Amino acid sequence: MYFLLNKCFIAFGLLSTAIVFIVPCNAQQKQPITSEAVMHMPFKLDSASVPMTTVEINGQRQTFMIDTGASFALYLFKDVMTQLSGLVLNTGKQRTTDLTGKVFLNDKFQIPRLSINGMIFEDIKGMSISSPRGMPLTPDSNLPNTMMIGLGLFKEKAVLIDYKNQRLSVADNTQALGINMTDGWISLPLQVTQEGITVNVSQNSKEYNMVLDTGASVSVFWKERLKSPAIDISCRAVMAEMDHEGCVSSEFRLNGIGPKDIKLNAVLLDGTFPQMDTDGYRWINR
Repeated sequence: MYFLLNKCFIAFGLLSTAIVFIVPCNAQQKQPITSEAVMHMPFKLDSASVPMTTVEINGQRQTFMIDTGASFALYLFKDVMTQLSGLVLNTGKQRTTDLTGKVFLNDKFQIPRLSINGMIFEDIKGMSISSPRGMPLTPDSNLPNTMMIGLGLFKEKAVLIDYKNQRLSVADNTQALGINMTDGWISLPLQVTQEGITVNVSQNSKEYNMVLDTGASVSVFWKERLKSPAIDISCRAVMAEMDHEGCVSSEFRLNGIGPKDIKLNAVLLDGTFPQMDTDGYRWINR
């Protein structure tokens, strides 16, 4: 794992069917709490290829989208919030925006201790969610209106997302997940930001940052952020269904992986996106 003073980086393993990352925390290490050594979340991909999981929270079954582009641990409907003992509402509202620039004001909460599929999590921070959000990329796209598990749930944890077997696994370290980092894995230096886990990509010797987002149904890049003219390719190179008029995409490459060459295609979106510090979102479920 890469760790620099005042900056958090994460080790990221990449295979054709699975990813693994370690999310560090700036706080001092607490004494471990006895719970399940490895917790599994089986999931299914919805119509937008976004992972959906049903988990047991304090003995109740609930369904969530797994969204590593969301910073809080949990995004809950208000009726579910009332069912969780120990949940404390914070003062004020949490202000968020989606890719369209629409502003949302939601309740903030904390949960001191929570059991999810038998694993104990502490100091859970979350917010309420009540309406669909996002940017439709095709004429028949539907915006998600579901509760979410975000990146904040996995602080101080190792996480393996296995798309081949459709299962997310959580443990205290990669060894518990049975991962040998020298066995065909690629280590990438990544940064944890307010927008999520960012990866460095390049095009025409120019560098950019993109968020690794399980909640994205397609990779997108803000066209106005390009530092040099791009070679346009068909949007079908990103997703077969994206063949509507005016849609263009371009090819980028992942940086920091040595001699290996991993390409990624992203749809180029018009607009300034001033609410976003990163240059795009990287779809990571393929």
